[in-house]
Amino acid sequence: MRSPENITRPAPAFAATLAFGLSALLGCSSCHPFFDRQLSAAVLALDGKADQTLAGEKLRLTKSSWVHPGAKISTAPDSRLDLLVLPGVLVSLAGNTEIEIEHLRLQRNGDETIRPMVAREATLHLLRGTLTGAVGQAQARSKLVIHTAAGTLTAFDLRTFKVAVDENRIRIMSARSKTIFVPVGGFEPVKIGAGYFAAWPASPAVPQPALSDPQAQAELAEILATERRLFREQEEHGLVFVPWRP
Repeated sequence: MRSPENITRPAPAFAATLAFGLSALLGCSSCHPFFDRQLSAAVLALDGKADQTLAGEKLRLTKSSWVHPGAKISTAPDSRLDLLVLPGVLVSLAGNTEIEIEHLRLQRNGDETIRPMVAREATLHLLRGTLTGAVGQAQARSKLVIHTAAGTLTAFDLRTFKVAVDENRIRIMSARSKTIFVPVGGFEPVKIGAGYFAAWPASPAVPQPALSDPQAQAELAEILATERRLFREQEEHGLVFVPWRP
């Protein structure tokens, strides 16, 4: 065994550089995410027919399909498609609906054991039809963005909503917490609270309470039932995303 006197020690300049590098690495891992990856959505349930078109190729979806960013998803009339867009971020497409998956992202922090995921974000483009969205609660920052021809809808944690598009017209109902809609044309953002609905273009252009409309009350109950179904399907599906593993 070598004595302590025979062990080669790093030069002072090298030791200082090594210490600085380690401290910088540890600092970055605690404050800057190093996992940031595009993902794919999963089909949770399919009633009827739905297709995925990606890079000019059209494929029929099944209950075991994955849906990739850049793909357009369309449902046939009298069909329904439930998607796990990201863990805890779920959408249900009604019949005769078309969306484009624009962006899916999970981002994690260097501190895996305490807070492995710091952000989950999804951006969809609703081209036509009706979509119900539900964003669950999580430690990570969550955001679901829906682009439409009439404007952009944004939903954060613990939001459930329904949005219907017909050309340049849009109708939104919030069932849990508030969503934010920014109409095209430079108009101010509109906050739609839980139990309220709004349409554009319309007059008055302010959210209306569902209590004022029996049909809207029934629609609100339907949205909450869809929310329960989506989260039940996610649990039954048993999908486990571990994005911080290679």
